[in-house]
Amino acid sequence: MTKYCIKCGNPCPDDALLCPRCGEMLQRNAAPGNNIKKANTVPVYQSGVAAKKIGFEKRKPMIMIVAAALIVIILGYGYWYIFHSLNGRWYGMYQDEYFKYDIGFQLVIHGKKVDMAEYRDGKRKEIFDEDQYDNVNIKLRSVTNNKIRIRATAENIKYGQESEAYNYWYRRRGFKLYLYNKECDYDKDEPWIVLNRKLF
Repeated sequence: MTKYCIKCGNPCPDDALLCPRCGEMLQRNAAPGNNIKKANTVPVYQSGVAAKKIGFEKRKPMIMIVAAALIVIILGYGYWYIFHSLNGRWYGMYQDEYFKYDIGFQLVIHGKKVDMAEYRDGKRKEIFDEDQYDNVNIKLRSVTNNKIRIRATAENIKYGQESEAYNYWYRRRGFKLYLYNKECDYDKDEPWIVLNRKLF
């Protein structure tokens, strides 16, 4: 009587103790029908595709851990950038003391690079007008706990004068940046202008 392997269903010689195909130990008195029935219920992980699926299932916890770690890192950097870093775009409005009209003021900080500009009637107006100044150079010199030192040099073509450095005292409050022109104004908490962080 031909014996059938209960694992793979392979027909085996009567005197065989092990299946020559898969190495499974053979039952001596197993009926052919029972063997074939069991062979049809072989787990699907024996196939190549299913084996890959099993491999993915084993790696799934590690993949989830790595994905969660990346999400935490991204959210942590976003929180630091928004609530602690001065890098980015800040925009606010102040009123011209002489002409009594509103002027938009933008401050862009990226590392040591600083860009300052005013906007009047929706049009950009440089802090140093190109018709009056030459060799304009604006750099962020230092940032301490409460002070921004901006060195802005520009030569006045008409009068031959050079601009002086800008020093701003500041406070961060969430999405707002309070700038003070003078240290005494900082002590009194009387900001010159309040800037809002622009995320986009």
